[in-house]
Amino acid sequence: MKYTYYPGCSMEGTGRNYGESLVAVFKALGHDLEPLADFNCCGFIAYMSIDQAQALALAARNLSLAEQRGVAELVTPCTACQVVLNRVDDFRVRYPQLMDSVLSTMRESGLDYRGTVKIKHPLEVLFDDVGVDSMKERAKGKLSGFRVACYYGCLYNRPHTISEEHFFPTKMEEMFSGLGMEVVDYHLKTKCCGGSLTNTVEAVGLDSVFKLLQGAKRLGVDAIATTCPLCQFNLEAYQGRISAMFDEDVRVPVMYFSEVLGLEFGIPEKELGLQRLFAPPSLARA
Repeated sequence: MKYTYYPGCSMEGTGRNYGESLVAVFKALGHDLEPLADFNCCGFIAYMSIDQAQALALAARNLSLAEQRGVAELVTPCTACQVVLNRVDDFRVRYPQLMDSVLSTMRESGLDYRGTVKIKHPLEVLFDDVGVDSMKERAKGKLSGFRVACYYGCLYNRPHTISEEHFFPTKMEEMFSGLGMEVVDYHLKTKCCGGSLTNTVEAVGLDSVFKLLQGAKRLGVDAIATTCPLCQFNLEAYQGRISAMFDEDVRVPVMYFSEVLGLEFGIPEKELGLQRLFAPPSLARA
């Protein structure tokens, strides 16, 4: 089966290995991920506070392109993009006058959006549509006993996005444990990583990251698995600095959930983009 996915900015930047591993995992399971042609930035969350109409127009343009191509479900790996794109449909219901103004401007350039595109995170697709049983058929047993902390971040389960229970998502845990991994009870799994605070209010952002890393490190995990490119960057990029600041070694591999799956499926490390990680898990080097 072929899925159309929205790469956003991250899949071609800091989250490049996320996109690489997703494509490789879907292919290994007999499915293709095809990027949405001519996509643009989603508008990002913070842009709504600067120019609401333009931010909505950027997001709506992507959905319009997907709708024109007959795409019913748009796979969106970045959880920030997911929230922003879903907001278009949410605003069509709650603020119709605003959205009518945005869409009328788009119509002048030959674009429109009728609200027929559903946004889905790839974790949803793999768990709900592909299924753990199908993944077991592809599994190689390479990560048997691999201790993993599942970290969703604060955006994965925001309202009007994921259908899972908002405060306690479990898809990653069920998927990894079903494939023979040892999933730890990581109670910080939906706590915010600090987002852009690491670049704006640095002390607050780094403190948030420290608490997340400390919690996982003390559980003795082999890796943290995440669903969000900003979370992955924050949790990985500042580990040396944070360890020195708080006088505690909190260094731990931080992987995309798709990279963990790829290792279990026996996909070559380079196809998963593991060489782009600052600290690949020791098992990945074996």
